[in-house]
Amino acid sequence: MIKFNENETEENKYYDTINLRYEANYEIEVYKDVYWIPVNKLGKSKYSNNNIKNILSLTIEEKVKKIENLYEAIQLYQICNFRGVLDNQKIIKGNLCWNYHKSGFHAVRTNEGCCTSNSNWLSYLLKDKYEQIGFLHYSQSNGNGHVMNYIYHNEWYYFIDMMMYRTDQLEYSGKETGTINGYNDKELIAGNFFKSKKPISYVNFCLNKHKDPPVLFTISENNEVYAMAVDGVEGKFNVIHPKDMKTILLYNENNFNLKFEKPYKLKYDWNKIPTEEFKII
Repeated sequence: MIKFNENETEENKYYDTINLRYEANYEIEVYKDVYWIPVNKLGKSKYSNNNIKNILSLTIEEKVKKIENLYEAIQLYQICNFRGVLDNQKIIKGNLCWNYHKSGFHAVRTNEGCCTSNSNWLSYLLKDKYEQIGFLHYSQSNGNGHVMNYIYHNEWYYFIDMMMYRTDQLEYSGKETGTINGYNDKELIAGNFFKSKKPISYVNFCLNKHKDPPVLFTISENNEVYAMAVDGVEGKFNVIHPKDMKTILLYNENNFNLKFEKPYKLKYDWNKIPTEEFKII
C-alpha cells in the first residue's frame, strides 16, 4: 500500500507516490552527460492516486488507453503492487540456455514478473506514447543479466529501471527531492531517473559506479524482449539475442561477445498463470 510523505502539501499528496513528487523540479549532472531528473519531466499525471485505483479494474486495452506518460505508468505500477517473481521459462539446447519472457500483455495481465517482465510491462503500456521506447541490457561476468527501459524523446535518452520502482524494492530507490538526501548514491544507482544525450554516457556512468561493473551492454529498439540466451563458461560468454531484435552493442570486455541466432520455438502457454483480479475498496 502506498504511503505518502506527511510533509507534502495537501493537494500534491494525492499525486505523489512514496518516491515520486508531482511538483519536483531539478536537473543535476551526476556524471558527464548524465543528469538526475524527476519522472515528471516526461509529463505530469492527470490522475490522482484515487483515480489510478479506479483504473485497476479496467481491461488491459482500457489501461493502455488511459495511461499516457511515464509518471502515470509508475503510479499504476506501484498502486497495483506489481510483484517480483522469477517467471522466465528455460529451454536448453546444446550449449545454449534460452530464457523466454512474458510479453507486456501477460505482464500486465498477471501483475508479476522478473526484471524483463517489468520492462515489457512498461513498454506495452507506453507504446507509441513517446518517440521510442526500448531496452538496455547488461551482463555480469558470471553470465547473469539485467534488463531495464530507455525512452527516447526530444533528442534525449531517459533511463528507468522498473524493478527499482516496485513497492518491494523502494528501499533502494531515490526520492525526488533534488537534494543529496533524496538521491540514491549507493551501488544501486538505477533507483534514480536519469537522462543523457548519448546511451554510452549512461553506460560509462554505470561502469564507473558499480562495485562489480557489467561486462557487456546492449540497447534494443524493440516492442519487447521475448528471448535471450547465454553459452560458455564463467569468464568467457556469448550473449545471444534473437535475430529479429534491433540490438546494438554499446560495450563489451574481452571474452564477452554479442551474437544473434534464431531462437527455438517456445511451447509454453502463458495463460496458465492466473489473471490478477483487482477489487476497488
